Amino acid sequence: MHAGLPGFALGIIGWQHASSLPDWPWWIGIALGSGLLLLANPVARLLGGIALGVCWAGLHAQIGLDHRLPVALDGEDLVITGRVVGLPEHHGHRTRFLLAPDTAEDLSGQPLEGPLPRRIRLSGYGLAKPPGAGERWQLTVRLRPPGGTLNPGGFDFERWLHQQRLDATGYVRDAPPPARLQSGQGLHAWREQVAERVRAQLPGDETAALLPALAVADRSDMTTRQWEVVSATGTGHLLAISGLHIGLVAGFGFLLGGLAWCAVPGLTARIPARLAGAVVASLLATSYAALAGFTLPTRRALIMLCVGLGALWLRRRPGSWHALLIALAAVLALDPLAPLGPGFWLSFGAVAIILVLVAQRGRTAGWLGALRMHALISLAILPVIGVWFGELPLVSAPANMLAIPVVAMLVVPPLLLSLPLLWPAPWLAGLLLSWSHGVLDGLMGVLVWMADHGQLGASAIAATGLWVAGLGAALLLLPRGWPGRWLGVPLLALPVLATPVTPQVVDDPQVTILDAGQGLVSVVTVGDQALVYGTGARLGPRTVVAERTLIPWLETQGLSPRYLVPGGEGGAWTGGLSTLQQHFPGAETITTCDTPVPDMPGVVLAPAGQGCDLQITLGDRRALLTAREEPAGEQAGAPWAAIVAPEGYFSAADGDGAAPPPLTVVYPVTREQARLNHVREAARHHHHPGVAGALTLSAAGRKGLALTCFIAGEGRHYHRPWATSRQSDVPARHPVNPLSSRPCHPGQ
Repeated sequence: MHAGLPGFALGIIGWQHASSLPDWPWWIGIALGSGLLLLANPVARLLGGIALGVCWAGLHAQIGLDHRLPVALDGEDLVITGRVVGLPEHHGHRTRFLLAPDTAEDLSGQPLEGPLPRRIRLSGYGLAKPPGAGERWQLTVRLRPPGGTLNPGGFDFERWLHQQRLDATGYVRDAPPPARLQSGQGLHAWREQVAERVRAQLPGDETAALLPALAVADRSDMTTRQWEVVSATGTGHLLAISGLHIGLVAGFGFLLGGLAWCAVPGLTARIPARLAGAVVASLLATSYAALAGFTLPTRRALIMLCVGLGALWLRRRPGSWHALLIALAAVLALDPLAPLGPGFWLSFGAVAIILVLVAQRGRTAGWLGALRMHALISLAILPVIGVWFGELPLVSAPANMLAIPVVAMLVVPPLLLSLPLLWPAPWLAGLLLSWSHGVLDGLMGVLVWMADHGQLGASAIAATGLWVAGLGAALLLLPRGWPGRWLGVPLLALPVLATPVTPQVVDDPQVTILDAGQGLVSVVTVGDQALVYGTGARLGPRTVVAERTLIPWLETQGLSPRYLVPGGEGGAWTGGLSTLQQHFPGAETITTCDTPVPDMPGVVLAPAGQGCDLQITLGDRRALLTAREEPAGEQAGAPWAAIVAPEGYFSAADGDGAAPPPLTVVYPVTREQARLNHVREAARHHHHPGVAGALTLSAAGRKGLALTCFIAGEGRHYHRPWATSRQSDVPARHPVNPLSSRPCHPGQ
């Protein structure tokens, strides 16, 4: 085995942990180090492979940075022309699509300097004619560099954008109106036609959304509930074109190609049947990957498959581990960013586990052996799933044992047979699709039941528990008779049996402010209980900000909120309320809205505009939740709300002029100062262009001030806080600390 292969892989994987690009002298040294590959010493080759991997990954990183939208163009209107790649997603009046730009210029017609973004993630709202796959358009867009929230335990959106080679995000402007320059052409236009014909043959129920996902990897019709089910059962790789489907299609092609070759007399004397089967397998696998649009998982599986089939054609018999290393190096060479996604680790991890099991026990015969191997693979990768996805789908093993043969044998074959019949014989294609639809409908019913009874939040478990579980999985994979191998069972069961993370109880009240993309979310913590103000927005049928920011943080802290305060009527305030209520059914919902909100069950507070008080309890403390209008002064009639506790002081507020009054969390030194020490809004529009946004402290509330947070969106400060806020409203000895919350523009 060439020692440079593992070194090359280690260099690329290790590079992904670098926080910045080194200076050019370092690059010269690393490039010279790759020359060690020419030496015969295995250690030198290993080091040379590492150096070459670092150079290759660094080159791709620099290319990605060169194509990122410059910060100077952040929020600027541009006129771009380009082709729509992939399949657009249509959700009501919104269309989201990817654009590969050809040209870009500013509104004056001046072309942009430097490399253009490779792909742009755009959203269009209320477009008269939404863009279709493969079409060429001229659009006026407002772009932003790729970015996103980065909260503890939350989803790293910017890393995902980087992995997908999305160098800018934005939305389509109304004027001048979008213009289609060319109709749909190429692979993606054909995929869109296939998806439309598949939909036309199916009833308009939820299960019908899964067949376009299996046919052309179009998952835009899947509902939020379906995403929750496949996530909870670990079957998401089955209900879309993934590496598993590529392998299944290749297996069918290998078998059918070999049988057909043997059926013709004399052919096997010229070329062995297995080589003919390898050709058919390659063609079918490539065709199916094309149906998926050559997504990252399908490309990875196709590369691994081609390595094995290529060795067969070259009449080489490399060892299993050698072949795996070749496939690993090939995947990383073509896609150095693959380690940034969980699919890379799950794919190669599963194959490595299979090789270990086969080496120990030999090839398992019969369905009992296959079930045993599948169970061991599912258990061994559970810690990896827990680390990447923040949850442990305990029913993943039985769910996949049921779903894999059903999908592989009863759903995918008739579905694939129906695709070439959609044009010449649509009635026959409809029969085949109806069969697949019926089988999937029954399977989803079982998966829904499993999802409701077998999911454990991994983020509620200490990280050390997951690492210990990983050690247990490694012990189980050791050969029989290995000392201490039996310890793998209790160690692997630790995440299930261990006590969930308990919060560090602090007597003093604490306020944590999380970036929700569209405003901020405040969490008031007293002991092990919490009040959540703001629930975040719902950005689409399967995108709830709370699932990416608030819920992961609460679970990592071991907190279960006692009170949920949406803070307003708009979608930016209440979009995540239903998700939070389902996740924390014991929490009470409180609203300070001036008008009733019908989809807020459990509301217990009267309208804020009329003034009201509510006694609440957080931990071992009683607090007063109050809502009032400012009685007099320049802000007379401006409503405000406060939480009052006997001791300690911290204030934080987040508001939007289009929404009802924000909640201000206030902890005065004494109870008598409750109505004096509060934060008032001078103007509440802090996200939208052209409107002032700042928080000022009332004159009576300056005494004993510890910290005031002036909250404004990134790039949306509008010269706030005012000079008067800096000089008079805030004592000079206390600095002004702005907390930037990047506004979630359309298209992000």
